[in-house]
Formats: sequence, C-alpha cells, structure tokens
Amino acid sequence: MLLLKRIISLSVWSLMSSLFCLLVTASATKAQVCSQPATSDIFTKDKYRVREVRIESPFDFLHTVTSSLNAIKSDLPLRKGMPFSVSQLNDGLDLINKKLKEADTNGDQLFRLIVVRPHIERCDVETRPIPELDVVYRVFTTNYNSYLSHTFELKQAEVEHPAMASATSQAKGFLLVRPQIGYNRTRRLFGGMNVKMRTPGGIFDTLDFTATGSNDSNFEELVLVGSREPGKSLLSHLEYRLGYQHSDTPADSIRLRSGKLSAQLFGASEPLGTKGLVLRFGMSLEGGNQQTNPKAAVTVSNNLSNSGYGSLKAYAGLTARSSYPKIPPTEISAPQITSSFTGSYGLQAGTNGASTSIDFIKHVVDLALTMRFLPKEVSAQTPGAFHKTLDLEAQFTGGVIQKLGKLPVVESFFGGNAQQEFITGDSWHIRSTPFIRSFPQNRLNALATLAPLGGTKFYSVNITVARPLWGRAILPKELITDPQFSEKLTGEIRSQRQILIQAYKRKLRDFKELLKILPPLEADLQQLTALHGKLTAKSLAALEDDLSDLSDDLSIAEDALQKTKTTDPGKLDDYVIGSSSPLNQFINHLNHLIATLGNINLATEKAQVEVIRTSMVQQQDALALAINGIPVKQAEKQADEALQSLQPIVQSLFHELNIIAVSPVGIFDAARIWPDKYGTRFGIGGGVRLTLVNFNVTLGYAVNPRPRAQEGRGAFFFSMDVTDLFR
Repeated sequence: MLLLKRIISLSVWSLMSSLFCLLVTASATKAQVCSQPATSDIFTKDKYRVREVRIESPFDFLHTVTSSLNAIKSDLPLRKGMPFSVSQLNDGLDLINKKLKEADTNGDQLFRLIVVRPHIERCDVETRPIPELDVVYRVFTTNYNSYLSHTFELKQAEVEHPAMASATSQAKGFLLVRPQIGYNRTRRLFGGMNVKMRTPGGIFDTLDFTATGSNDSNFEELVLVGSREPGKSLLSHLEYRLGYQHSDTPADSIRLRSGKLSAQLFGASEPLGTKGLVLRFGMSLEGGNQQTNPKAAVTVSNNLSNSGYGSLKAYAGLTARSSYPKIPPTEISAPQITSSFTGSYGLQAGTNGASTSIDFIKHVVDLALTMRFLPKEVSAQTPGAFHKTLDLEAQFTGGVIQKLGKLPVVESFFGGNAQQEFITGDSWHIRSTPFIRSFPQNRLNALATLAPLGGTKFYSVNITVARPLWGRAILPKELITDPQFSEKLTGEIRSQRQILIQAYKRKLRDFKELLKILPPLEADLQQLTALHGKLTAKSLAALEDDLSDLSDDLSIAEDALQKTKTTDPGKLDDYVIGSSSPLNQFINHLNHLIATLGNINLATEKAQVEVIRTSMVQQQDALALAINGIPVKQAEKQADEALQSLQPIVQSLFHELNIIAVSPVGIFDAARIWPDKYGTRFGIGGGVRLTLVNFNVTLGYAVNPRPRAQEGRGAFFFSMDVTDLFR
C-alpha cells in the first residue's frame, strides 16, 4: 500500500508539472514583432547581431516535435552572436524545409503541407552600439509523423493520442511513462501510471504496463501489442494483443474481482464510399476467474459468486464524418457545423470455467454523435483570437444478457460514473455498462433481497455540452496575419494537387497504353547517342555547336522519359506538346545538324540522322495524340476528392483548435437497469473543462434528483481524456 501511495503521489506530481508547463507556455508574453519584414536590408545595414534563433510550431509543446526542431536548429547558418545576414536567413529557410521533408519518411507524401515563414522579433535599437534581434522560423504543417492526417484515419491511437503515439514512434527502445489519476466516490482518489516500451523487431511492437490503485481498489494490466498494415480496402490496419489483466473494485456492499488472460485481434478498413465510412471489427478470447463475496445473495439469485471464466467476444462498428463543403481545394473553409458518428455492436459468449457449453450471451449496442458548432461570425473574428466553438456530445448505450445457465456476478451490469469498455485495451472504445454521472462507479445496481447484484438489461443516454469562455488559439496571430503565409500555404496546396494529379494519372488505363509506344522513341535516342559518340570522335570544328545541342537534347529527353515512367507523368506532356516544347526544339536541332552534315560531305551520317528525324516526327505526332486522349479531368477529380481530406485538418487549425481553453460544461444523463423497481434514474449537473489542444480534464458534480434509500444526492465526476483532433 505504501508503494501504491508513492506511485499515486508521483503520478499527481508529474501530471501537475506537465499542466503547469503547458499553462506557462500558453500564457507566455508575446514578443515584440518588428515592423520591417525579415528580408529587409535595414537589419544588415545597421549591423544587427543575432540574439537568439528559434524554430516554432503550433505543436512544439509535444516533446518529439520540439526535439526534432531543435535538431534542425543546430544546423542553421545563423547562430547566436553572429551578424545578421538575409542570405543566411534564406539558407536557413531552405534547410528547414529540406530537413522536415527528410524527417517525415513515414508520412503520406500526397497529403503533407509544409510552410515555413521567417520573422524578426525584438529588434531592439536600445542595445546600441550593437543592436540585436531574434530570428524566428514559424513552421506550419499538416503532417508530423502522419498523426494529423486522416489518410490513415484508422490508427485510433495516433489520431486520439497524437502526443503519445508520436513519442512512441520516434523512440527506439524508448520508455514512455504516462501518469493517470481520477476520482469517484467508489474508488475514491486513485492514481497510477502507464508504462510503454518499444520492442524493436519480432512479432510485437510494444510492451504496455498499466497500474492504478486507491485504498479501496486496484487495477493492473500487462499487454504485448503488435500491428500490421495489409493495405487492403477492407483490411487497411490490423492490430493484435496478448495480455493479462487483474481488477478489484467495490460495488456498494460487495466487491468485484477478476483475473484473466486474453488474446485480441482488431482490424479496420480504408475510408469507403463518398462518405468515407470506416468499418471496424475485432474479437477477443479470454479465460480466467471471477469472484465476489456475498455467497448467500448469489444463491438467492441463482448467480455465481466464484467461478472460472471463459469468453469469446466480437464486435463490428463504423465511423462516419460530416462532409466538408465541396470547394476548390486551395481555399480554406469554415463550415458552421461539423459532426462525427460512431456505431458499434458487441457480442459475448461466456462459460463458467473450462467448458464448451455456453452459460450466458451478452449483447451491447453503443451509438455516439459529436457535433461542433462554429459561430457565424467566425470569419470576422480577430486573427489569432481563441475559438469559441460549441461542442455537443450525445451517446446511447444499451445491453442485454441471455442467461442459459448460471451467470457470474462480475458479468452482470453495474452502472455509474466510470466508463467500462467492452474489450479492454482496444483502441476502438465501446461502452458496455450504463453510464450515469450522478452515481459513483458500480453504484447503479439491480436491487435484490440481500444485496445489489447487478442487472441483466440496461440503457443509458448521455448528453454533454461545452463552450470555451477563455483560451488561446493554436495558430499564433503573427502567423495568421502574415500575408505571405496565406500565399505560401495556397501555393503548397496547389503543388500537392499537381502531385496527386500525376499520381492518379499514372493509374489510368489510357496512360498505361501510352507507355507502350515509348520504346520506338527510346530506340531513336539510343541511335543518336551512338552517332553522337562517332561524330565527337571526328573532332570537326564545324560540328561543335550541333553536337553540344544534341548532347543537351539527349540529356533532357532521357530525363523526361525516365520521370514519365517512374515519378512524373506530366513530364511527358511538357516535353512533347507545343511548338516550343523540348521535343520540337530537338527536331529543329536535328534539321540544323542534317544541314551541317551535308555542308561537310558526311553523307552517310546525314542519311542516318534524316531517318531518325523522320521517326521522331512520327513519334511526336503519335505521342501528342495519345496524351490529348488521356482523360485528365478524371485524375483531377480524384485529386480534388483526395485533397478534401485536408479540409478537416486545415479548418480545425484555423477555426477550431485552441492550445488552451477553459469551458463550462453542462450534462444530462438518464439510465435504467433491470430488474430495478425504481425505474429510470437521472443525472443533471455541470462543471468545468480544461482543454490543452486535445487533452481534456473535466471536473463537475451531477445531482441525483430522486435519491432512494442508501443513495447519495449526487456524485462528483472527474475525467481525463483525449478527443479526436480533427473529427
């Protein structure tokens, strides 16, 4: 117990320290921004010296982002104490862009946007005779290790836990420790930690250990986790787990204890159809034992207080998000309402011990809707002002147990203000018990003669509303108001659009047919290369200019054909089509070479070049006809549809996300459990939520408006959770 208290104390201290650091960062005094642009000659003429060099990002509160930016900073040309130089400032800009692209080897190249803008701050003339300034590079990106991107929306751990997922993916053999803390009247104040360690190579990727406890309860879990990316339409992501779990928690006058081994398998599809529906599915095979203490009571109810346990669980679910407006992908939209919906069904078949006979079957349905309302005046808000979005969260959960034999008490439904998961550890969360915040954990029970024993049917409805009253936007005002930032961002989106068009173009059947007619042109180029070597060996002064042009033409042609076949189909369009195209110039140069060869009486070589020139003219006509026949509009449409996935990310960064926000919270809950003569129970209340980007700490109180005997008038609720950054 002493060790447990020390763990809780350490966890609380670590959590408070992290919150304090983020609060200090969020409320830091803004530095003076100089009126002159960073590239102004005035800083060079007045011989300013560099006081400090920084690289900043909206996500530099994440350790992995900070460490990667600091690593780049050490290579920048401008350093502390050096004279300011515009050329070195621009060299640093190029270096940051290069390093960010190189570092993002795991990212999806089709959906990455990177914009870096240099700024000058604190250009203090008061420090004369040597004036000083700060050099600040501000980085905007939609893809740090892909955890911001919805192209792989299926990695729930990366979407919902970007800070943790990023830290884990960056560390080889890295030990990640996360504090956990909570409170409810059943467990009282409880805390602990989660330890995650990467296990390079082999079948499993990480080893996870979680332990929480209080004076009245404890929970421990040890899990090996692995994943694969099959990349199939219906199976894009596959995750598997092998672990052990033990828990001991009160439920009014009884205790619920269990220990079990489990083997779990989860999968998810790619976004399907125009709505981007994602299918999720999984199963878990479990075995162990379950105990409780009131033997007399369970005898009355024909339930089991102590038994072995075996279970097979399976679920299926889907995710759908509201469609963002179909606008040109280079524009930034601010829809008034965004929403996401999830629906899941879980089935469990259980036995009492090592048996093939099924003693009970459990069915669970869980539906959730999240809506975010943006104020109509969002476009007129002061640039950089915090975002006052209104969030509405609604959830319905229901379940029923079919008793075919005796039912272990632990498997009954116990409700309260602690969420219980259908499959523990799965990144896809499905509630499996009634959730009501006016009752402590496990205190909503079906009342029997001697003790509360849990129910066999339930439903619960939960509504939460929150809106920030104070906060700070994640994108700084200095970046938003920079006119060149918008310009650069638009240019970056257009560049990515062209990359996408070329990628989809390569997949078109017409383009694949086009590649089949390239060999004759390549054969002509090979003959010209051989002829160029022979003519060069003759060392004739009259041929120097023609051979130089021919050498350049061959190099350009080979580059264009190689890129066409490997990376850039558009290279062939640019090379072939138009009177000023490189291929047309090539043919004109051959005409001049033919004339020169005739003038110096090299008839054989002249005839060879004439044959090749005629062939190339024919190839030019054939290629131009084939290129014009490619349905480019189809590739453009696919590219624009793919770019729509950027809309939730960019829109959230510009109009929704705050680095810190404080919001009042209102809640309403309704839940019922059978058999319970008191019917539906309610919870009404409110509280306050502190949000640090997507990490939420919520504290409040929910009233039980019709308390019965031995029930309280309500309960405090406290939670720490994370939400989808770009729902």
